[in-house]
Amino acid sequence: MTIHINYSPDSDDFFMFYPALAGLIPTGDYRFSAMTLDTQKLNDLASESNQTDVSAISLHAYAGLADRFLILPHGASVGRNYGPVLIAGKPMTVADLAGKRIAIPGLKTTAWLILKLMVPDVQPVVVPIEPFYRIFDAISSGEVDAGLVIHEGRLIYQERGFHLVADTGQWWHQTYGLPLPLGVNVIRRGLGKKVIREVSAILKDSIRFSLDHRDAMIRKWVKEDPRGIQELADYNRVDDYLALYANADTASMTSELKKACQMVLDEGFKAGIIPKKVKIDWA
Repeated sequence: MTIHINYSPDSDDFFMFYPALAGLIPTGDYRFSAMTLDTQKLNDLASESNQTDVSAISLHAYAGLADRFLILPHGASVGRNYGPVLIAGKPMTVADLAGKRIAIPGLKTTAWLILKLMVPDVQPVVVPIEPFYRIFDAISSGEVDAGLVIHEGRLIYQERGFHLVADTGQWWHQTYGLPLPLGVNVIRRGLGKKVIREVSAILKDSIRFSLDHRDAMIRKWVKEDPRGIQELADYNRVDDYLALYANADTASMTSELKKACQMVLDEGFKAGIIPKKVKIDWA
């Protein structure tokens, strides 16, 4: 049986799924195919297509997918007192953001939900995360006043001459005392309990393989990153990024992380960002 996986073209998603896709771990009767898309397109495709079996998505997007997908108890991208960063071309404060145009990676991203909780009256301008530098160009050109940077962009914005306005993960931790789950992996309910259980176990082993062979996986990614971003073709930089988002939290969801996932959706509902209350179902 072939399982179709969608994930983002970023090192942490590669880290999770590559061992299963490349046959580096036993997969039994299952084979895996994959497609890479940027974060917002992943969220959209999961809601629009019946061809997605497993997908990396934003936790925020799960609110609209809960009837068709379960969240896997592994594979999360989690910020512990860190997360997507708000940056600007000049020094600004969070109070300065009121009414301003903010570049965001998508309206269903968790980063946008948290920013909306922080500053309810900002004006979102969706700027796709691919190509990588697009959000930097939008700020520099004056198209937007500030930008919400996710993924590896947080590693290089200072080199590009931008200023940190706020770290959404720090705000979340200070406000709720919890880690910030940003992305999760989901699996289609229609696969049935047996397939869900077996595929979940394989994908958990895939993550464990990468954690156990971390050095080799980083070297492979640096050599073969399909995006060809020179600034990220650096072992130490990838190592730093994976330390943030591919770690013990990725290997297994603790009760604290599950609580934090539900808290994000609950707070989004209370603020009117999510239209209906959603209870997470775990695979």
